[in-house]
Parts: sequence; structure tokens; C-alpha cells
Amino acid sequence: MFGRKKTSIDHNSGTGCGYVLWVGFGLVVLLLMNGLLVRAFLMRNTDDLMDIRLAQTLQFIMPLALIALEFWIFDRITRNWRRK
Repeated sequence: MFGRKKTSIDHNSGTGCGYVLWVGFGLVVLLLMNGLLVRAFLMRNTDDLMDIRLAQTLQFIMPLALIALEFWIFDRITRNWRRK
């Protein structure tokens, strides 16, 4: 009753060196893509009225925010997919 419960070990549970390398590689690819998208958007919509400091801040923060959003969406999809 108070002993350990037997749990099955899922070998594809997302742990280990290979998983960390794939997540790191995916993070780099997403960061590059998001950075290019944000830069293209800012270059297209940049007026002379926009301060250069604001543009640089957006170029730094927006790709990071997009990565957080993309990982949140990925988590939601995989969590719902594993339930079925």
C-alpha cells in the first residue's frame, strides 16, 4: 500500500542527450526564421518617425516571444495528441 508503484519506462519520453540536441537545433532554426521574419516586417513598416532604439528592441524581443509562443503551441498539440 505504501510501497513504490511500478511504473513503465517510456524510452521515448523526451530525455537524454539526443533529445537535448534536437531541441537545441530546433531552437536555433526557429530563432533564425523568427529573426528574419521580424526583420523583414520591421524593414517594410519602418518610417522615418520610428526611433532606431525601438526598432532594435523589437528585433531582439519579438523573435524570443515568438519562440515562446511556438513552444507553447507545440506543447499543447503534443499533450492533446498523447491523450488519445
